[in-house]
Amino acid sequence: MIKNGLFVPDGERVKTAPQPRPVRSRDITGVEPHVEQLALVAELMLGAAHADGDYAGVEIVAIGEQLKGFVEAGELPGHVRRRIRIFDPESFDPKEACAALTFHDDHDKFGLLNLIATVTGADQVLHDAEADYIRLVASAIGLDPNELRLVRK
Repeated sequence: MIKNGLFVPDGERVKTAPQPRPVRSRDITGVEPHVEQLALVAELMLGAAHADGDYAGVEIVAIGEQLKGFVEAGELPGHVRRRIRIFDPESFDPKEACAALTFHDDHDKFGLLNLIATVTGADQVLHDAEADYIRLVASAIGLDPNELRLVRK
């Protein structure tokens, strides 16, 4: 008798090993490059939201509103939503995310910093940790962090 693709004697039960649960990965095989770029931007914005240790609701809203401006359908691609859902601030490396981004010019780089500033400024307070995060991202994308003017309200 053949069960589950295995030959076994009649009357004997086949025990199969439990199937492993899917691993949450950052495998981008088959993902369009612009969707992956948007996922990286989302992660960098989430990193900014977590930079001060207080992940506030207004920051979540700011991230969603800013990201939706990049998609025509009004809904984020599933790949981006998944990356937002599984984001882990403890294991996230902003330098690695920045290295994977593609910029056409400095205007694009400043655009990224403005998106991050939208998140850090959503609660109307720029904490030192948030300013440090902005400087870290600026440095990682090839801008001089000392030339940034971070305005505190």
